[in-house]
Amino acid sequence: SYNTGMMISAAVHLYDATAEERYLNQAKRFAQAGFETFATQTSAGVYEFTDVPWFDKLLFEGFLDLYPYDTATVGEYIAEVERTMDYAWENSRNDEGYISPAWVSGWSDAYRYKSVLDHSSTAEMYAMLAQYHLGLTEESNA
Repeated sequence: SYNTGMMISAAVHLYDATAEERYLNQAKRFAQAGFETFATQTSAGVYEFTDVPWFDKLLFEGFLDLYPYDTATVGEYIAEVERTMDYAWENSRNDEGYISPAWVSGWSDAYRYKSVLDHSSTAEMYAMLAQYHLGLTEESNA
């Protein structure tokens, strides 16, 4: 998910710099492949992503970079990431308030040590979602 997110962002930035449609088309293909590969539907009705939130943050960042050029499809990817994060907030926090790196399946012995990188990435994704929603609000008021 890390590499795919970086490729989405890079292709979007190349499109911005050159206006060559091939880069935008690549970004859309990378986003679709990234979602299909790294988002697994669960019985909880949300998608499970990797258990490395800082990898997923970079995929999410790629989705956000691509969103202005593909609002329908990428908007769905963003909405599913948000639904999963909200599920994790409600269902996968421990007694200390940390969200499990495996947002849907929850805590296991593998996560007994808390990673600042994992937890800060999840927090950063919530901040990115807030900016995304603020942008949508500003668009609707324009």
